[in-house]
Amino acid sequence: MGIVLASAPAPASDCSAPRLLLPAHLYAVVNEPSEIWRDNVALRDGYCAQSCRVLDGPAALRVYDHLEDRWRVFPTTAGNYTLEVGAGGQTKTATLHVAPALPAEAPVKRVAPVGDSITAAVGDGGYVRHLSTALGARMVLLGTQTNNTYKSEGFPGSQWQRFATQFGNVPEAGVPNSPFCTATSTINIPAWRTAVGADPDLVTWSLGTNDIYPTDLAAVTAKSVASFAYAEALISAFKAALPSARHLLVPCWPGNANAGAWAGGAAPALTYRQKAHLWAELLEARFASREAEGIYHLGGSFLQIDRARGYPSNNDIHPDVNAGHVTLARTLRHWMTWQWVFGFWA
Repeated sequence: MGIVLASAPAPASDCSAPRLLLPAHLYAVVNEPSEIWRDNVALRDGYCAQSCRVLDGPAALRVYDHLEDRWRVFPTTAGNYTLEVGAGGQTKTATLHVAPALPAEAPVKRVAPVGDSITAAVGDGGYVRHLSTALGARMVLLGTQTNNTYKSEGFPGSQWQRFATQFGNVPEAGVPNSPFCTATSTINIPAWRTAVGADPDLVTWSLGTNDIYPTDLAAVTAKSVASFAYAEALISAFKAALPSARHLLVPCWPGNANAGAWAGGAAPALTYRQKAHLWAELLEARFASREAEGIYHLGGSFLQIDRARGYPSNNDIHPDVNAGHVTLARTLRHWMTWQWVFGFWA
């Protein structure tokens, strides 16, 4: 019998089609909390009660169910747990992979974080800084850009297309060249490898915010088709030049829940969340279950950010460099720790 974490009757008007967003795999580390924010799981307007329970796994799993806005698990034993989440009569399950704390002697890995202004976190370093601080000498950052001493390929305003095509003011005027291009729409990964001076073990792709921000909700699916074609082109070029590198695709985040942070108030906040939710679904459908190709998907990062307190009061889509970015870094670190201890780096 499962352990019920939280449950209550759900208003039918709120939960008629919750469209649960729960990736097949979630990651955690022993003696560290992991959270799933209820408002990020189900696509809906307004609140509805949801349920979450542990179906099976090792005996030692500390669960906190007294929080109205999230579920928190605090594992004390490494292993695999099955979680079930429900809303509006629908349920989905996920495997929670729990790794032990990363040993200090874990082998050094080289990581190239690719993304937009959230990855750049100009002047601070954001989640890249938090990740580097937590992993220390066990991770070496690669990139042509440096923010607060932290290297990355974070370019504000970037979409997938820019990284695959931008060079010499084409197709966009006044935009920096893609670090991966040596001519318009000419991806040259060996040249990038020369520029950064080492082969990456992992490339993280944290893109999508600028793909969906200016896009109407009805056009997000079509936008994803075009954007993911550029993603495939970039990853294929990497695989041809640097076949040992793995690629981790991270969904964009759901945006600020505070209506006052948006120019139009509550309506654009809801619409953006719907767009981000759909984008996360499409990203998972395209890139999950491709581990045999060296391609991985980190859907849990969408679920684990606090939309109310993880963003500044005056910014709609950029998480707070501490309260928000530390969550993003933790989600990445938990996934990486699993790979170090039990996965492809073990």
